[in-house]
Amino acid sequence: MAAPNVSLVVIAKNEASNIERCLSSAAFVQERIVVVDADTSDATAEIARRLGARVFVEPWRGFKEQKVHAASLAANDWILSLDADEALSDEAQRQTQAWLSGAEAERLDGMEYPRLSWNLGRWIR
Repeated sequence: MAAPNVSLVVIAKNEASNIERCLSSAAFVQERIVVVDADTSDATAEIARRLGARVFVEPWRGFKEQKVHAASLAANDWILSLDADEALSDEAQRQTQAWLSGAEAERLDGMEYPRLSWNLGRWIR
């Protein structure tokens, strides 16, 4: 059985300070990375390209529309979707890599990850 093919899709706007952390957290998806950059004024696109992403610089469509468009540019059936200010934890990386190489991969319909977000000066789970 072949491992599932996964594309990483990321939407970004002026995320030069975050994009490397985001893309590096999913380095196991090498050579299948799509970044849709909403015409930023910083180095987001250049950094993403340096890290091997296919970068599409396009106008902002709105959050949902940008996510859907980014997914349409993915080369694989499975998609890991992150915003540029998000990153997988070490544990999420290990679990995802185990899934990709495991026998149960054919039986899964999807994966979900617990979230930890910093908002208004506090962590939200």
